[in-house]
Order: sequence, then structure tokens, then C-alpha cells
Amino acid sequence: MDNAKQSLMVALEQQPDNPETLLLMAELLAKGDQPEQALRYAENAQRRDFGKNPKRDLLIAQQLERLGRLQESVKFYEALKAV
Repeated sequence: MDNAKQSLMVALEQQPDNPETLLLMAELLAKGDQPEQALRYAENAQRRDFGKNPKRDLLIAQQLERLGRLQESVKFYEALKAV
């Protein structure tokens, strides 16, 4: 996982606003049990990607839930049901 994280960090240094790379980093951090950092990257991806992205929104909902921010997570889960 460290190699993947290092590769993503290099990619983000070159293209810090790339929503796909930000989302990949969020997924990696979520798998590494780092919900706060994962949420930060996923929200950053959301700000740069104005389209609907159910995968990203599910990741955000899950991290919010893991952090005990249940009301916020429900909003994302409800939006996913509408997709």
C-alpha cells in the first residue's frame, strides 16, 4: 500500500486538481482505516468534479458514517437512492 500511496502522491504533485486521482487516494486511505484523511480527499475530488459520481458519494457517506457524522452521511445515502 505504501508504493501505491507514494505513486498517488507523485501524481497529485503533478496534477493536484485531478478528481480521479484524488478519489483513488481517498479509496486507498479508506482501506487503510484513515477515514478523516479519506474524507478530505473525497470532498476535494467532489469540489473539482461537478458531475454525479455515485462511487465518490458512497465513499463520502461511508467515511462520514465511520466518523460518527450520521446526519451528514444520510444526505449522501439519500442522494444515492435518487440516482
